[in-house]
Amino acid sequence: GGLWQRRRGPQVGRSSAAARGLAGHAGSGFHAARAGRALDASQELAWEDKVVELADRGFAVERLLDFYADLTGPSSPMPAFDPRRSTTRDVVRGAVVQLSRRADGSGGEALAARWNAGAPARAERMVTHAWSNRFTHLLAAILADACGRDTYEDLAVDLEEGRVGPLRQRLRRAGAEGVLYWVCCFSVNQHSCICGGFGPEPESPTARRNWDELCRDTVTGER
Repeated sequence: GGLWQRRRGPQVGRSSAAARGLAGHAGSGFHAARAGRALDASQELAWEDKVVELADRGFAVERLLDFYADLTGPSSPMPAFDPRRSTTRDVVRGAVVQLSRRADGSGGEALAARWNAGAPARAERMVTHAWSNRFTHLLAAILADACGRDTYEDLAVDLEEGRVGPLRQRLRRAGAEGVLYWVCCFSVNQHSCICGGFGPEPESPTARRNWDELCRDTVTGER
């Protein structure tokens, strides 16, 4: 994974470099730009609006510990979650999508937006990662960064063994519980991305086997 961050500072307008750092998710304008086509005025405005909307879907790092406590608790939205095996892909499909779905079933919103009750929260740090990695390792790496640590192995062990309380105390001692992060699986509306299905089944037998494996939960083997 990788970490992008900016210096702390006042909230700035729609042309800020911080917001533009998230332009890769900016919709049709992004595809037009990749194709080398100039954007018209309406596309430029839509681009800028989407960039700002995405940049403002940060969330306080302590929210991740709340989420993890729910994930491993008795009323878990994902009962099959295994901290030593479940991948980020598993957690997005098994928990993030459920927790961010509208009550009437008509789609949903980014989980970060729900955590923030719709209020903008300009991200200070952006994390890139692989959805095939263990979710526990993603969370441990973010916590380590927030606490100014270079490694996360011991934090991953704490998470695996359910020691959320001490990790929360460590965050607070470092004064880092409110650091605002941006992580795609929480900050992007997954109901507009992955919820429509798994994509078309490949024709090649080898590709089909890989596709089928990725469609299934790592722990249960179920779709």
